[in-house]
Amino acid sequence: MFSYYFGLNYLSKADDAPQKCCNLLILCIFAIKIKKKRMMKKILLGGMLGLLMCVSCTEQPSKEDFVTDCEKSNFVKTPRFAETMAWFKKLADYSSMVKVTSFGTSPQGRDLSLVIVDKDGLQDPAQIRKKGRVIVLIESCIHSGEPDGKDASMIFLRDMIVDKKNIDLLDDVSFLFIPVFNVDGHEDFRATNRINQNGPEELGTRNTAQLINLNRDFLKADAPEMRAWLKLYNRWMPELFIDKVTGVFCVYASVLSVGFLTSTSPVFVL
Repeated sequence: MFSYYFGLNYLSKADDAPQKCCNLLILCIFAIKIKKKRMMKKILLGGMLGLLMCVSCTEQPSKEDFVTDCEKSNFVKTPRFAETMAWFKKLADYSSMVKVTSFGTSPQGRDLSLVIVDKDGLQDPAQIRKKGRVIVLIESCIHSGEPDGKDASMIFLRDMIVDKKNIDLLDDVSFLFIPVFNVDGHEDFRATNRINQNGPEELGTRNTAQLINLNRDFLKADAPEMRAWLKLYNRWMPELFIDKVTGVFCVYASVLSVGFLTSTSPVFVL
């Protein structure tokens, strides 16, 4: 009985997985040096049981862990870029269906982040299409003073991945999310940007660090961000591209505009 207790107790003193593995290795060495085979087996068995208990008791994130900063503030604040990407990376740690990668670098050295959501964790468009799924690209913050789409994407993705709401969409669709396209403009964060707009309390700017309006640069491609985006688009060729922007002085008769970048790729502007 002492041998079992010794193995369990020694392993339980470690605070994290690497330390537990290290302690288990020490237990193995200690047990090998013991000449009594029965005691050696009991110590090893106790250590293995302790490791299994620690792994099984590891806490899984709850829905509360994925409440967004926007929701926490009752929709009057939007998170900074680092906070935004930390949230997406936490979601990627939670689910193998979510991958966080980069498709380029901004003039100020920030990642142009891309979040890939695929049922099988695939990250290659050809492999995804072999599964019979279409690809939808959802872009936010082309104007960083219009962060609504970023916050909405986080809520939509949380509801789908964590709460399994409309999870069956992933049977037929793989999603690409660009949480913040104009990342340098996003980090020019202040309360005096877009003062005619009803929130959030602090937000980014319309233009990039080079004073380029990305939403007028698709054809010119003057901005490094746009040149990286065009390479991304040509690689993935999404069946649907959604660019989420916010209108302050919109007087359109309709609430939905539709355009076409190619004959097979519709663009919806909401």
